[in-house]
Amino acid sequence: MNDCRRKLSKIQISCNIYRPLVRWKSHAAHISKRAQGVLMIKCPKCGYERTENDDNFISIEECPKCGVIYKKWQMAPDSKDTEPISNVNESLSIKKEQTPIQYKSIILYATIIILLSIFVKVTFFSNDESKRLVSSLPVNPPTGMESSACLIRVSGNEGTITAAGQLFKPPPNTPVLFKLGFLFTQYEFPTRVPGLKLQVILSEWYGDRPAPAALWISEPTTLPSTNNNYQADWLDVGVPHLSLNPEKLYVAWVTLGGLANQHDAYIGIPAMGPRNSMKHGYIESPYPQGMRVLYKQENPYGDVVQMTKSAWEVGDVGHNLHFRMSFENQHKPSVEGYGSPSHLDAVIQKKTEKEILNRKEREQQTRDEIKQQQIEREEQRQVENERRQIEMATQRQAENERRQIENEKKQEENKRQQIEKEIQQYESERKKEQENKENNSTHQGAWPHRRFYPRR
Repeated sequence: MNDCRRKLSKIQISCNIYRPLVRWKSHAAHISKRAQGVLMIKCPKCGYERTENDDNFISIEECPKCGVIYKKWQMAPDSKDTEPISNVNESLSIKKEQTPIQYKSIILYATIIILLSIFVKVTFFSNDESKRLVSSLPVNPPTGMESSACLIRVSGNEGTITAAGQLFKPPPNTPVLFKLGFLFTQYEFPTRVPGLKLQVILSEWYGDRPAPAALWISEPTTLPSTNNNYQADWLDVGVPHLSLNPEKLYVAWVTLGGLANQHDAYIGIPAMGPRNSMKHGYIESPYPQGMRVLYKQENPYGDVVQMTKSAWEVGDVGHNLHFRMSFENQHKPSVEGYGSPSHLDAVIQKKTEKEILNRKEREQQTRDEIKQQQIEREEQRQVENERRQIEMATQRQAENERRQIENEKKQEENKRQQIEKEIQQYESERKKEQENKENNSTHQGAWPHRRFYPRR
């Protein structure tokens, strides 16, 4: 019995000795698995905090409460918390590893931005401003202006100017156009139209007309208004630095069509030399190589596209309009697509078609109003004719009745006069009879008459 007790005590002592070792080994394995990210302390789905005793009942990769597998839950796209829960040492090590990488990426991005800014500066702004050459047309500024001017109208028949422009060639050393302007005039008589809009178009010149594909077209510009009876001001338009060919001929022209202006709107552009002066004599043209061009074809709708399909009237060489242009030798990049022929043609076509449709609608509305007015006037005329016919019939009836009454009165008067004549005749006859009776009675009572006999 004692031997058995001794053996049991030895076994108990050995178990007590080995139990901490087993616990220490399991705890070490537990810590290593946690460090590897396999074991999680808190379930990301249900929030259950795992204990060491749970390892004896369920796998370390599953939650003892909800049974979810930690790795599958981490890979699920719909889970809200997909990151494994790591201990403090692991998070510190990760931060230490990520911090140099972030600093390196920031430094790399900053270096790239600095290099790009240096490249842009060297590429686009390396030219010195002192190397920029600027020129203008006309070279010599004109003194005064001619008394004559062309009046540009919205639309009109043949002979009416609906567009006017200036032919020019860019200078060879400064072919980049960046500014364009012209002198305009307006008078109080005929009546000035407020809010007048116009457009300036730049095109190549095809012999007797502008090219169908415009190089540039300005936005609709409203003229500045004034209360004076006479207005003469310069209107300058910024051009997005167009590089032109010095060997080609270009035209800058102004039109009022396609901008929903009133039909009686107009604008004048004075002519610019040559001219004669009483004080200075003959003055040469400020731009001897230029020419003015006028569009005088029939254009009832102010169609801008039609202006590029018909011949223009070309003036003599040196006879210009009051335009001025500024050129330089440096070409600056413009906005992509802005000023392209297809874009400008589409804009012109769209505005022109819209204006034509609006004009046709207005004309149709005007025709309908005129037709309605004609119908109303015709109805009024018919009513007036009926009224006049009734009045005339009434007047004729009244006149006939009056004449009938007068005729009856005349007949009665004639009858009365006839009766009076008969009465007078009767009385005269009766009177004669009475006298005859009296004479007869007198002759019977007197002496017999002596009978005279003739002598023998």
